[in-house]
Order: sequence, then C-alpha cells, then structure tokens
Amino acid sequence: MKQLFIFAFIFILWHTPLFAQSPFTPFTQKLYGGMYEDEPESLLQCNGKDLYILVNSGSGIGGNKTVPSYPGGSYWLIKTDTSFSQWYQRSYGGFKSDHPYNLLELYGDIYLIGESDSGISGNKTVDTYGEDDIWVIKIDDLGHEIWQKSYGGSSIESMNTNSVVAVNNTLIYAVSSNSNISGNKTGNCRGNDDVWVFCTDTAGNVLWDKTYGGNTYESEVTITYSETNHRLYVLSSSLSDASFEKTEDAIGSWDLWLLEINPENGDLIKEKTLGSTEEDISSDVLIHNNHIYCLSFSYGNASGHKTEDARGETDLWLLKLDFDFNVIWDKTIGGEGSDFPHQFIKYQNNLLMVSQSNSNAGYEKTENGYQAEDSDYLADIWYVLLNEEGNVLWDKTIGSECAEVDPRILLLNDVLYSAISIYDAEPSYDFNVTDFGDSFSDVLLFKMKLPENSAVKPFQDNKVEIYPNPANQHLNIDGINQETEVLIYALDGRLILTETIQSDTRIPTETFHPGAYIVKLKTKDAIISSQTLMINH
Repeated sequence: MKQLFIFAFIFILWHTPLFAQSPFTPFTQKLYGGMYEDEPESLLQCNGKDLYILVNSGSGIGGNKTVPSYPGGSYWLIKTDTSFSQWYQRSYGGFKSDHPYNLLELYGDIYLIGESDSGISGNKTVDTYGEDDIWVIKIDDLGHEIWQKSYGGSSIESMNTNSVVAVNNTLIYAVSSNSNISGNKTGNCRGNDDVWVFCTDTAGNVLWDKTYGGNTYESEVTITYSETNHRLYVLSSSLSDASFEKTEDAIGSWDLWLLEINPENGDLIKEKTLGSTEEDISSDVLIHNNHIYCLSFSYGNASGHKTEDARGETDLWLLKLDFDFNVIWDKTIGGEGSDFPHQFIKYQNNLLMVSQSNSNAGYEKTENGYQAEDSDYLADIWYVLLNEEGNVLWDKTIGSECAEVDPRILLLNDVLYSAISIYDAEPSYDFNVTDFGDSFSDVLLFKMKLPENSAVKPFQDNKVEIYPNPANQHLNIDGINQETEVLIYALDGRLILTETIQSDTRIPTETFHPGAYIVKLKTKDAIISSQTLMINH
C-alpha cells in the first residue's frame, strides 16, 4: 500500500513561519545517508542512553555511511547515543530485495525484522521458503550477530512497522501472507492475502502460528498487547465480506478489521469490522487506560462507523473502543489536503500522533505547510496531541523547503525523538542540514522538547458558548477568561477570519456568505472548541 502515499508530494501550497519561542524547535539534528535512497523504518531506545535507527538503505559507502549495501536494498542499523554521537553501523542483506521494518529489544538483545527475497548471499545466511519471507536478525548490544531466521511459506509474506511485540519471553509477529501450508506456516490461505500471526521464543523457534482471513485481501497488519487482560490486538485493512474467520461483510471497499487473540496459543477470541463506505487503511493500534485505539487514514465522509465528514483528500481517522469492541467515539482529523498517519504513542496520559502532511491550515490543522518558491510539491511532518475524549490539545507542523516524509517517533523523558526521510536537504525553516550531494532521500534524526503543560485542560470551570447557531448579523463567544485566538474556516479549508480575544466577544458576520463554516477557539495550551457554524442572512 506504500504507493498510496506517493501523490502526497505534488500539491502547490504556501508557508507560514513558526514562532522562534516555540518549545517544538528541533534543537539537535543529525543527517545520515549515502549517495542513494535511505529511509528510516524504526527507532528503538535501550538503557536510557542508546538509540538504534533501522534504515531501509540503497546506498553504498559514501556520505557518512561506512558500511556497504547489497543489491536491491539492505538493513542499515545505526547505533548512537541521545546526543547523536555515533557508536557503530551495521549492514545486512543478500543479492535480491531486503527491506527492514521493525526493531525490538528483549533481555538486552536487539532484533532486526523485515522482509527478504534474497537467498543465501551477501551476509544473509538463511534461505527463503518462497518469494518474500520475514527475515529476522538477532544481535547483542555491541552489534555481534547471534542468529538469523526466515519465516514464511511458499509464496509471499509482507509486513509493516508496528507489527511485532514482545510478550514475556516470546516475540509475536503479525504479518500479511498469501502462502498455503509450507515452510513454517501451518495454515492454508483463506483468500488472496490473510493475517498470519506467529510466536517464537528467543532462540527463534516457532511456538505456534495461526492464519485469519476472509475471502479476498487482508493487509497493512499491526499488533499490540494489553497488560490488563493479557490479550493481543491485531488491526488490519480488509476487503473481505463475511467468510472464514471474518463474520461481518465489508462496509465500504477497504475497512478496518480488529481481532482479539490469546497470546498463549493464537486462538481467535473475537473480531470486528470497522469502516465507512469509502477506503479506510489501518496505520497503528494502541492500548491506553484499558481502551483500544485504532488509527487509520480515511477517504470517506460520515457513514458506517465514521461520524464526521472528510476534511481533505485523506484524513486521520481515530476510533476508541472498549474491550468488548464497542465504539466509544471516533474522530476525523485533518487539513484541506492529504494527511497520512504513521504512528501514535502515549504522552502524559494523552495520545501523540505523527503524520505526513501536505495540508495547509484548516479544520484541525492550525498552521500552513512549507514550500520552496520554485517547488510544486510539499510534504511536512505534522504532530497532533489528543486527550482521551478525542479533543485536540495542540498540533504542530515541522518542516523545511524540502520534502519530509516517513516519520518515526520515540519519547524519552518528555523529549521527542523523530527520524524522517528528507529529500535534497538544505538549510531552511526548522532544519539546518545539507544533503551529501545526491538527489535522493537521507535520514534526518532530530529531537525537540514538548510543552510541559500539554495535559492542561483550560476552561475547566467555564463553559464556552458560541451562539446563535445559525448566526445572522453577529456571533457571540462567551466564557472566555484568557487570551484566545478565534479562527473561522470555510469548509474547503480557507481561513476566513482570525481574531485574538481576551474576554466575551461579539463578532460581526454580516459580510459572510450564507453557508457552513468551522469555528475554532485556540489558547496557547490547546484547541478548546471546534464546531460547525451555519450563517443565514
């Protein structure tokens, strides 16, 4: 599904600069790359001081890459400290295609996990069972290899980031497979691609594996584990109607399919289809305070389980469910262009999401994007913090005149570490790095301090009211007790009015064209209100 992201680079947009006093300013930056394409796939922190960056690399030795690549791409591992002082680099690959996706630490050892089409070649010492298999390399913290393993059947297995978890002394993988019984896969394929979940011990031995699916396609598989009820939760995209393990028909084209699984043996406990009548593509799944959060990107308006219309071409769609799979709420979050979520993590009892964005300010996005004067495309990194009720506390756009994509994040003591792909890097706006002379992508690692008061909920004692609705000649805003920015947007994302107020205010609306608008109230701490306003004359 990676091809779905490509068109996000080709829109003409404009830029509004960041404020210098912002706590979000990237204060330490480091560029890694060779002379070809290098893309970050996973970030891992160990021992409170070691950082590991796993890169899908097409570069040989050059730039600041000191280890060779192999034909078709390879795993490139960089170990550094939190000040970005490099310790070592490692490269792994064969003579065909190898693509890393995940890093995982267990008992001090590091697991490098991805896909491989290579046989025994390069420094790959295990063969494939079919076309693409899951290839795992285990190393110690000094970078010494312990073993390699292949997992798969006679056809193709593929994976995403966020698709491996450690449970006690085992590793549990959730991938997509269209293999029948073969290799180390013990179940036949249901349709074209299924969800395949398998469990190994720390020696790489398969303890159990299970296949789940419907009659067509399941893909984009992610996994998480709940310490509360000791269950696995797997989220995938699905095209299937009710068949095999899937008990509900498709709602649209691509839907979300959520599974609860027993980690002891892989038994399926329950499953649920979630979606709108358009395409909804899974991104990540997370357990937080005994609830399940499903993150996806969506093309659809309100329909099915989706209660809000689309903002732009693609938006973030987040659902909160209880352990019985009842939907508590869903939120559509986006700007007027295309926004693609990549990952979300817990932060101060809230949820921090990172996305690739080519949207300007509009709807939930409060800042314009970045664009070079001579460029006709844009892609920035967009961070959004939500509380457990789904309210946006703040959002931030980070970028330069270059294209930034594929964000990965890691939180350590209120400092956020991000690794992104950046194309043709040169100093501008938030970033002060220069590429290594190629015209491809490099890996930019940076860290920034997040607001210390991100969990503050302003106006706890006062109810903010916006009335009348529909409005005619004026709009009243009551319940204001601190500096607040009023932003009014047309439904196409255009900013119609911005005004800073300190107390209850009346805003004239007689010059507004009749129709629907979005009114947003924003303090320095959070977006405190966002609602639809109708204007009639």
